[in-house]
Amino acid sequence: MSKKARTVLFLICLLLFFLTTPLIILYSLGYRFNWNPSAGGIKLTQTGGFGFKIQPKQVKIYIDGKLIKKTDFILGSALVENLLPKRYKVELKKEGYLTWEKNLEIEEKKVVEIKNIILFPENIDFVALSGGVENFWFSPDEKKLILLEKDNSFSPSSLLEESSELEEENEKGWSLKLYDLERNIKSHLISKADLNQNEVKLLNLEFSEDSREIYLDIETTEVSSGSESLLLANEQRFNDWLDEATAKIPTLTGGEREWYEWIRDFFGEKLSKSKKQRTTDSISESACLLSQEKQYSAIIASTLTGRTARMISRFRPEVLILGCVHDTINSRKLALSFGAYPINISMVCNKTGGIFNTADEIFEQTVDTAKTEGRAQKDDMVIFVAGVPLWSLGEANSIQIKEVK
Repeated sequence: MSKKARTVLFLICLLLFFLTTPLIILYSLGYRFNWNPSAGGIKLTQTGGFGFKIQPKQVKIYIDGKLIKKTDFILGSALVENLLPKRYKVELKKEGYLTWEKNLEIEEKKVVEIKNIILFPENIDFVALSGGVENFWFSPDEKKLILLEKDNSFSPSSLLEESSELEEENEKGWSLKLYDLERNIKSHLISKADLNQNEVKLLNLEFSEDSREIYLDIETTEVSSGSESLLLANEQRFNDWLDEATAKIPTLTGGEREWYEWIRDFFGEKLSKSKKQRTTDSISESACLLSQEKQYSAIIASTLTGRTARMISRFRPEVLILGCVHDTINSRKLALSFGAYPINISMVCNKTGGIFNTADEIFEQTVDTAKTEGRAQKDDMVIFVAGVPLWSLGEANSIQIKEVK
């Protein structure tokens, strides 16, 4: 080949390089020619895409009626790239499932995320957990469900039966049922009839953080007798349920045995707490009755979990309830109770520099903080409720009349 021919060939290659290199760079950056833009003519524009995350997996993706691809079989995800900016009709299809369909718009240099999409089966078999449900609460561990049912009666013999059929309607009222989501078992907790009152309103329900306790806020027409009858009725029922669960455990294995052991432990613990609660309930009622005399300005309740102050709050005293707590969490929870003002004094006594050793130390630091926050004044007469010995959960057994100094 002559030198002239080589020169011509080099110049042609050089020209092709300068012509194609920009096009390749633009293509790699996502630029495409739009032959039908809304303004007409031809336009060079950057593309966008769709990002999919779908359940179930292996779902077919249709865009403007054309099958583009399937989601992968591991994560159920897919990425559709190089789409010109405009509005597309997106359809997600899988045999045996309902079609998902939506019109979505692509913008330049953006990927539209289509995630958390669940396709439902065409034929869904719904099973009713219960009937007449007015409200429900999930436990923090998401393993239990409390159902508030209306107009259903309760038979003690059905406590441990694995059945979701409704009992015959024979009394107006409400009842709380515990539903175990893992074992598909429903059991009775408490009902309006258990309280032996003409008018009983369930105001609120809370789970403990470990999902082992349930706190009920109940309003009755006769607070004092209603509270005592609740404790007595529950104590008898807890005994019956505990005996029934304990008797069945030796004959069972596997999951059923674990469930009945949970029933045994649950109602055994409730029975123990019910006996302690009777003392706390009596102390709470007595403090509220004393507060009706004009010389008292407040009830101070020393409490680890806020429970004592909440029990006093049920009786709706006319004086202020000062709830003495030792941490921020219980301080915030107590602020939701009727007539209660939380005072967080921590765990350390300012006078000794160590942990509180006596109820008097707690009282003095609570009063000092209350005076600083404008909740108490010198020479005020207050009612002080506490549990002795200190740092024991579940029982308030002391009530004192004290003067603020």
